[in-house]
Amino acid sequence: MGLVEYEGTGYLGWQVQPQGPTVQEKLVEAASKLFGRSTWVTVPSRTDAGVHARGQVIAFDAPLLPLNRVLLGINTYLPSDIALKDLVLVPPDFRVKETQGKEYRYQIWQSPYPSPFRLKDHWWSTKPLDLNALETAAQEFVGTHDFSAFRGRGCQSTSAQKSIFAVKLLVTPEVNGQIVTLVISGDSFLRNMVRIMVGTLVEIAWGQKPQGTVAKALGSGQRSHTGQTAPAHGLWLEKVFYDPDPFVTRGLKNGQGDWGQNDPALVSKSFFV
Repeated sequence: MGLVEYEGTGYLGWQVQPQGPTVQEKLVEAASKLFGRSTWVTVPSRTDAGVHARGQVIAFDAPLLPLNRVLLGINTYLPSDIALKDLVLVPPDFRVKETQGKEYRYQIWQSPYPSPFRLKDHWWSTKPLDLNALETAAQEFVGTHDFSAFRGRGCQSTSAQKSIFAVKLLVTPEVNGQIVTLVISGDSFLRNMVRIMVGTLVEIAWGQKPQGTVAKALGSGQRSHTGQTAPAHGLWLEKVFYDPDPFVTRGLKNGQGDWGQNDPALVSKSFFV
C-alpha cells in the first residue's frame, strides 16, 4: 500500500481514460516500467478532473524488491506533479477499498485581489464571506443523512445515505485577504458531494441563500435546493482512514518512514503496497 500526493491541474482525474492524461495512467506507467511487467494500480477513492490529493492511497502487486528501491524507482518515472511518499507491506487479502472514511479539504482565497500562488489550488472569492453564517450552516451536515441533493451528475452510487463526521472551518489571515479552509470528514462521499456542499455553504456566506438551506436540501433531496458546484481546483483529498491503519501499525507516525534502516521485513516475494 502506498501514499501518494498529486497536483491535479493537468489531469482528467484519477481513472484512466482515452480523452487525456490521468493520475492512474502515470502511476501504472511508472510501476510497469520499474517492474518490467504490466502493473495495475487501484485506489479507494477516485478524484475528478482538477482535484488534488495529499493523502491518496494506492495498492498494487509487486515482485521481490526492497521497499526503498520501489519508492525511489517509481518516483524516478513519475512526472513532477505526482509523488509516491511512502510504502508499507500489507497482506494479499487486504482490501484497499474497505475504508473507515475519508477527509477532504477545500481551500478558498478570499480577497479582492488575485494571488498567482494560490489560484491553482484555491477558489478565489472576491466577495466577503460571512464566516459565522458559513460555520453555522456547515454543522447541519454533521450526522447521517440522505445526500441525494448533493449528488453530482453521473453518480453511480447505489445509496445516497452518508455519514459526515465533522466539518471544521480554518481561517488564516493574509495580507489583503484570508485563506478559508473547510475540512470535511465522513464515511464515504457521492460524486461531487463535497464540492456541492462547499458551493452551498459559500452561497450562504455570500448572503445569496438563507440559513436553513442545508437542512431544506437534505430533507427534500432536490438538487435545485442546493448551491453551485464549487470549482474542482480548490479540493484536496487529505486522508483515507483505515482501522487498523497499516502505516501506524508498522510503527511509523503519519505514514512517514525512515528508509535508512535495513529491515528484512521490507522484502517479500509478492506483496500488495
